[in-house]
This record gives sequence, C-alpha cells and structure tokens, in this order.
Amino acid sequence: MDVRLGAMFESKMICESCRTNKGVDACPMCKAGVCSRCTVELPAGAFQWLEPRPSEFAHLEYCPRCFSDAVEPALLSYQETAEKAREVLVFFVSQRKGIPVTKKGREVLKVDGQEDRDETILKLAFQAAKLGYNAIVEADVRSEKKRHAGWQTSVWTGTAFPAQVDEARMNKRWD
Repeated sequence: MDVRLGAMFESKMICESCRTNKGVDACPMCKAGVCSRCTVELPAGAFQWLEPRPSEFAHLEYCPRCFSDAVEPALLSYQETAEKAREVLVFFVSQRKGIPVTKKGREVLKVDGQEDRDETILKLAFQAAKLGYNAIVEADVRSEKKRHAGWQTSVWTGTAFPAQVDEARMNKRWD
C-alpha cells in the first residue's frame, strides 16, 4: 500500500513558477505545470476580430512564460491592427461621390454570420487594416432574418474591397 501512495505523489505536477503542487494544471501551449495563482488570463475580447482564430490563442489561461513569449506579442500586434481598423474609411456600394483611390485590392473581403451590423463592418475594416489598406470600398452589408422556434434574429453578412485612399485629396474634394 505504501508503494501506491508514493507513486501517486510522484506523478503530481509542480508549478514551474512558484514550485507548489496544489491546484496545478498543464499550460495549454507548453504542457508545463502552472498553479491557479500563477496563470495569466487572456483579457476579455482578445482576438475577437481575428478570423480564423489560431488554435494556440483559443485558450483563456497560460503559464507566465508562454504568455510573455507567444501570446503577449501577438496580442500587441492584434491591438495595433484593431486601432488601425477603427480608423479605416468605409465607402458603401451606394456611394455617389468619386473616391480618390490610389490602390485597390483585387481580393474581396468577406464576413459571414455576424449578429450586429457594426461588428460586420469592423471585421471588414480589420481585414483591410491587416493587409495594410486604409479604406474599404464597395462595401455591401446585408441582413437576413432567421427564424427558430418562434424566435427571430438577424444574421449579417458583408463584402468589400480593400483600398488605399488619398485622404488629402478626398478632404479637398469634399469640403
């Protein structure tokens, strides 16, 4: 009986940071032991516009080493792109005035299955910002009503082309 107890204690994981053996789980990235006090949680809403979301960022808690080495740099890059996405100019299909486009992407950006119109537009803008463009043109955002057991919801889809717009010429022309 003593042999089994000894084997049971040997198989317990130890936290890599504080060396405790209480409440220790494996880090989802490196599989090293980390206790609940030492885990670093991903901020709420992190990587919400990133599609497809990489599998290594699908978890909510990481060990301090994995968070600082892998997650934090990717999170900072994502946040920079998200800030650029908020500054992206949006021109819809119904736009009547001419737009001073200097460069237009050939590939159509698509977003499907969103619950909110603004979220759909922001995801299109995020994709354009990630590609290095400052605008989306010919944006077409539509909703489709879905009924399920007496409940009705709207599902939003959107398409647009990424573009580089000369903001100085645009401001002169539209003032």
